[in-house]
Amino acid sequence: MKIAQFYQSFNRLKKDGSKLLVLADQALMSGGNFILGLVLIRLLGLEQYGLFALLWMGVLFALSLHQAFITKPLMTLAIGQKEEIQHNYFHVLWKMQFFFGSSLVLLLSGLTYLGTRFLETPNWVKFVPLIALITFCYLLQDFIKKTFFIKKDYGKPLVIDGLNYSLLFSGLYYLHFTENASLKPILICMGMSYLVSTFLYSKRLCLKNKTAETSTYGDLLKKHYHFSNWLLGTSILQWFSGNFFLIAAASTLGTTAVGAVRMAQNLVGLCHILFLAMENIVPAEAAQLFLQKNNKILAKYLVNIGLKIGAIALLILSVMAIAAPNLIHWIYGASFVAYSYVVWGYCLLYIFVYMGYPLRYFFRTIQFTRPIFIAYCFSTFFSLTVAFPIVQYWGITGLLIGLILSQIITLLVYIYFIGEKIIDFKSSNGAKYDNLGCQP
Repeated sequence: MKIAQFYQSFNRLKKDGSKLLVLADQALMSGGNFILGLVLIRLLGLEQYGLFALLWMGVLFALSLHQAFITKPLMTLAIGQKEEIQHNYFHVLWKMQFFFGSSLVLLLSGLTYLGTRFLETPNWVKFVPLIALITFCYLLQDFIKKTFFIKKDYGKPLVIDGLNYSLLFSGLYYLHFTENASLKPILICMGMSYLVSTFLYSKRLCLKNKTAETSTYGDLLKKHYHFSNWLLGTSILQWFSGNFFLIAAASTLGTTAVGAVRMAQNLVGLCHILFLAMENIVPAEAAQLFLQKNNKILAKYLVNIGLKIGAIALLILSVMAIAAPNLIHWIYGASFVAYSYVVWGYCLLYIFVYMGYPLRYFFRTIQFTRPIFIAYCFSTFFSLTVAFPIVQYWGITGLLIGLILSQIITLLVYIYFIGEKIIDFKSSNGAKYDNLGCQP
């Protein structure tokens, strides 16, 4: 009896320790990104940092497509597979990503060379090859880390991120020490740090497998497309829904305004510790519950985890809103305190952003992703319609109002479809796939 209790306690401790590793990794990422934003603003100033933020929007756009077609299906479809099948699945995805990513880097580098040599191009075009390289490594790294999360090998993502930030901040310190901290050397430094840390564990996916059959690639593409056909369109719409306001701000107010907005977002972005932890844990747990139990258990789990993490997020945002002027003065300097109201706006915005997470997990788990797409259709239409007028009339305040309203629109659509699903659950007596609009 005592031996059984010992093993039970040991397994519980091991499980809790694994969750702590996940939180440690997300804390490292969020803390690292926070410090990176602080350092870049100090090194570049608001105007150049605004240009960096606009270039980084390209990375975020690629990340949204990558998550829709690769990692979000991965976090659901890999669950419950035998180890050999699962490992081959990871291997095929790795090879596909490597091929398309490296091809894209070469293509964009060639086009940039031809464009700058024979045409008059904007100043930012010369940075495209570096951004393409960073994007390639960034996405491949995200995929490798997700495979370890699925295997519940939580220590390796922590090692990858630790190495990445160690190399990055060492390089930035060197650039600052040698007085070469301009935008191009900084991007080169970022590219090299992502390159080295990405391929730290990639050989495990590259070398430990037999060559996959051609049909495997086609089958995998079909499976991922079936899962993410709505999510891909949603990712494009989601990017325009939020980022079109920044494009409007850059066109109307200049890159300094974009830099101020990103500064505030970087400060509030500490909440991403919770958001990223949810993204790495909740989808897999929800998929497991859905396969083993029923819809009511799934809904109860999402409500409980949403309330618990939501309470923590609300506390963090409240503290940030109250302390915003002092935080900005201490972190960025007295000249930036005038932008405290941007932090207040982002704190309110992130409350609505968080509310959408559990709802999207529900739709993704039951493989009914059409509501997410429809929600972003409405919010994107709203953004494209009002972004330029509202930013021209109210400036950065208009940008914040627009972002908040677009989130409210998506939430209203989610709530409408959730109401429909509740009715379906009652009429189907808890059947997993009846009336869900997805395949069994």
